[in-house]
Amino acid sequence: MESGNTITIPNVVRTACHTQLIQMYQSYCREVECQPLGISSLFKILEACAASKRTSLHGLDNIAYEGSEGYNLINLVEDLHRMNVINSEESKELTNSITSSKLYMKADYKLHVQEENQCATHCRTWVLSDPKNLAFQSICNHHHLFKCEKCQIFTDMCDKIRQVICSSTTSDELKEELNKDLDDSIIKIENWGAHIVRTINQDSWRLERLGSLLQGQGIIIMDWAMKFLPQRFREKQTDWIGQRGKHWHVTVLIYVDTDNNICVNDSEGCTDDLISGKDDVEMNDGEGCTDDLSSGKDDGQMDDSEGCTDDLSSGKDNGQMIDGEGIDD
Repeated sequence: MESGNTITIPNVVRTACHTQLIQMYQSYCREVECQPLGISSLFKILEACAASKRTSLHGLDNIAYEGSEGYNLINLVEDLHRMNVINSEESKELTNSITSSKLYMKADYKLHVQEENQCATHCRTWVLSDPKNLAFQSICNHHHLFKCEKCQIFTDMCDKIRQVICSSTTSDELKEELNKDLDDSIIKIENWGAHIVRTINQDSWRLERLGSLLQGQGIIIMDWAMKFLPQRFREKQTDWIGQRGKHWHVTVLIYVDTDNNICVNDSEGCTDDLISGKDDVEMNDGEGCTDDLSSGKDDGQMDDSEGCTDDLSSGKDNGQMIDGEGIDD
């Protein structure tokens, strides 16, 4: 900074492109009536800030994946167009509405959700209340007088598609099939929206608890991290089909030390200082490789389960490996 202070930026994973991030930032500034930075400055900041890009599509969240899959309503619109139920202009209008609704659900919706809001779809208290069970209901201290235009796109779009299907001259059997596809997509998308609200509510509770911790108090979080699939250099079909993998479960302790700093200690014996954002201990990943978590790089080599030593910095094998057939590769 100009003052000489150094701000440590954590390594995060971005799920949106730079343009979407800037649009979300500008939208937030308009809501809080804050003067945003210039677009060129924002692009420079995003280029300077370290971040990882999501490239692996394994282990996606089930609800989020099914919700995104629910927006395959575009295929339903194309089928209606091929059957001459709607014309090209109506097909294009519905396709644009579906695309806009999907982008809003992926990026902007989570920014509008609040604990109390006069828009029903943005009010956590109302959305998370069970309409049938009084024990799981909370009463809002306000009236829901407004509707979100972007949330309304999804409702109007589904109503129009259903109206088109019902007014078509196709057979009753085909109408029932098309309505079933529409209902399935609506359920998936609504479940995705509810999942987003639950996630925001859980994060809010976690931040609230962290803010109220005293010296000697902590929170233990236990979660499933990922699954490792064993892989041989030369793998038979019998070794590949039906792999169960090795599940990796993690336990993290977040606590307040004697200096009133919030620290994290995970199940691998790594202690993080959340104030400085750096790790003061190295972590061994269980594969024989020691990682320097502060730099994000591997400072050693890894010996895999096949007896082959890999140079993680170059990504190449620097030794030989003997496979199950006794052949040097």
